Amino acid sequence: MSPIQAANALEVCTKNDPASTKVDRKSGSSAIWCFLLSIPGVVLLLLFVVAAPGRVSDFAGFLVGAKLLGTARIYDVVANLACQKALVGESNPGVIFVRLPFWAFAMKPFLQLPYDHALFLWRVLLGAILITCAAISGQNRRYFFLALSWSVAAAGSVHTGNDAPVVLFFMLISLTFWRKERPVLAGAALGLCLAKFHFLIFLPLLLFRRECRQELKGFLLAAAGLMAVNFVVQPDWLRLYWQALHLPQKNMNPWAAFMPNIYSTFFWTGHPGIAVALGALIVLALLWPICRRVPFDFAMPLCIFGALLASPHTNYLDGILAIPAILGASSRFPQVRPLGIFLLSPVVGLLSFLGPPTIGPAIILAASLTLLGGTLRFTSGRGEYIRVTPCLAKEARRA
Repeated sequence: MSPIQAANALEVCTKNDPASTKVDRKSGSSAIWCFLLSIPGVVLLLLFVVAAPGRVSDFAGFLVGAKLLGTARIYDVVANLACQKALVGESNPGVIFVRLPFWAFAMKPFLQLPYDHALFLWRVLLGAILITCAAISGQNRRYFFLALSWSVAAAGSVHTGNDAPVVLFFMLISLTFWRKERPVLAGAALGLCLAKFHFLIFLPLLLFRRECRQELKGFLLAAAGLMAVNFVVQPDWLRLYWQALHLPQKNMNPWAAFMPNIYSTFFWTGHPGIAVALGALIVLALLWPICRRVPFDFAMPLCIFGALLASPHTNYLDGILAIPAILGASSRFPQVRPLGIFLLSPVVGLLSFLGPPTIGPAIILAASLTLLGGTLRFTSGRGEYIRVTPCLAKEARRA
């Protein structure tokens, strides 16, 4: 198999393919079907956004952080609850601001609007971001849009005002830059995902590769910039944030038994931290050889997918960050496609959102680890395509 043929899974193709007309017709037909199937999903999710109860959302927590920014009480539970009460008329001890200070600074402009207007504007922005994510997701954009349209996590993110769509957007911007042979910008866009830094824990497996020096440079520049903002807007943030990381369980993670990760799966043992440590080693063992075999645009989403499983704090809204990895694996390896379909279905979102506790997360974890294991197995011995880089892809298109 030639490098060009083997790189088909990486969206490398030649213009003079005699079967291109047939492929285009098939793609057009599948795009129409994806659009039609997405319509009822979009309608149901819009109804969910409108009808779901609760005024103290993640967005309210962000505004509280913006209001308390610069004070020593930015992560204080009592101060957060008081600000919630003043902002929306009620409080929720499970919604305490625990983001880095730069995110509170970014939310400052929304304080200039009445809360209901600010929430509406933020939801519109999140919806536009999700549509943009589908548009820039590459060759699988029709499937990406279909997955989003039926995603409980996507609807929940818009409803609560969670920042998961923003992180997904920067992930896809990073992939777009990489495919356009702009590795420094690809790394910089990835660095802007630092709002959810706990999902970047496996990136060193990829960025410390010799081939990814430029991506690492961009990542470090962006991360340094955000850290500088932290010190400017909240000079004592390190001490305060360390205290925030030790908040009680009911403030940090009130739904500990429902998260789609290792922590929730073993929460019933009373020692989920031990399971997380051992599980993280398993995920590490799966990702390490994958990152050495596949290019940046496949390995990076897989690293974040693995971190979703290993991180102690992963709520159901973060599930949209797994879409690039799941679609990437499913498009390359038909053997894991049934798992991909399951993981992208609303069933997984409901298992994370409604439970049953422990059992729901265990089902999701088993399917996710199996998909990672299958990806590792099927990348073995496929060196004809795994070394493809943007430069090689460009040469292939010219051939």
